[in-house]
Amino acid sequence: MSKDFPWFQSYPNGIEHEIDPSRYSSILDILDKSISEFRDYTAFENMGKKITYGELDGLSRQFSSYLQNVAKLQKGDRIALQMPNCLQYPVALFGALRAGLIVVNTNPLYTPREMKHQFNDSGTVAIVIVANFASQLEEIIDETSIKTIIVTELGDLLGGIKKVVVNFVVKQIKKMVPAYHLPNAVSFNHALNEGEKLIDHPSWFDKIKHFIGTDDPENFDGHHGPAFIDECFGTIRVAGDAQRLHSGGHVGTVRTQYRFHAGKFHCGQVNILMAMTDIGPGDGATMVVPGSHKSNIAH
Repeated sequence: MSKDFPWFQSYPNGIEHEIDPSRYSSILDILDKSISEFRDYTAFENMGKKITYGELDGLSRQFSSYLQNVAKLQKGDRIALQMPNCLQYPVALFGALRAGLIVVNTNPLYTPREMKHQFNDSGTVAIVIVANFASQLEEIIDETSIKTIIVTELGDLLGGIKKVVVNFVVKQIKKMVPAYHLPNAVSFNHALNEGEKLIDHPSWFDKIKHFIGTDDPENFDGHHGPAFIDECFGTIRVAGDAQRLHSGGHVGTVRTQYRFHAGKFHCGQVNILMAMTDIGPGDGATMVVPGSHKSNIAH
């Protein structure tokens, strides 16, 4: 039954008076649908640097890949995020959720004693921490169950010269990063890079070059240019949903050329499907509908 509260009069046009709790199945469902709808729009901005929903999608998946495949964290493991407002936070947050982890938000201003209590009370086994507070983690790390340590500096996702300048000023000029020794720690950008390697794996890149004809000058057209990799992450979570893969899922991609030469098919578009999460009963299967308009042989 609809209710008429007085504050509804202050709602802008288009704002629903009630929410539909069945619209989204999870936080990740909200993220995925937001990415699908607003991919090219700004999601976050920090120190003048903006990242779009599409960039957040890619970065969080790289981080998720690292957590699962390198750090070997398991679904349900607790990971602490201890940092101020910076671009690394949403990347780490959604990356952790995509890996099935439970996020433990930790106040950056906690003392070592408070950190120790929260980490042990929550069962934390991994942490992403800004370098400014890493010395405090060093004091209590041996009294916790934390094995995976990822350290980030404030400017890590600002890119280019701004990243270098911000990190230098914070550490060397303002002296905001006390010395610390965490021998098992890795940097945030290292985690992203390693996670990306597992997604864009060299084991299949050579196959792409072969099928589009760039591996051999005599194999179709070896001089037409390098291969493109158009990543399009689609998460299918609701029965009846499907991911459009034509042109790699990108609307308006025009470089996906097709040719038939010397009795061989060559196509600039090669779709590689990788299941980043478990495929369960009722999730459906991959179905490829070939383009009959590209047929060069009798069938």
